[in-house]
Amino acid sequence: MIWNIVDNRKRSNRWKIINARIEPTDQSICGDSDRAPDQPGVSVYEEKIGVSVMDAITWAMSVPYGVTLYLGDEEDHIDPENPEDSNQDTATAT
Repeated sequence: MIWNIVDNRKRSNRWKIINARIEPTDQSICGDSDRAPDQPGVSVYEEKIGVSVMDAITWAMSVPYGVTLYLGDEEDHIDPENPEDSNQDTATAT
């Protein structure tokens, strides 16, 4: 389920094809983020490449734990080490 959304898209009106990444909310690396209770047994992060905003939200809502959903432009990769910088040129999909 979505507990937070971070929209890193430069072209925020694009909704048909984007990249999306989820990570457990309690593992958010942002220094000023709210902290969620520990959620044992969850993935570090997962990424979907070339999905719609609707599909990304549906996917993020379907996981059985609280996540932060990161949205990025189609040509950008959302770096798990620096989710605020989505201009990476490599991708890891799970």
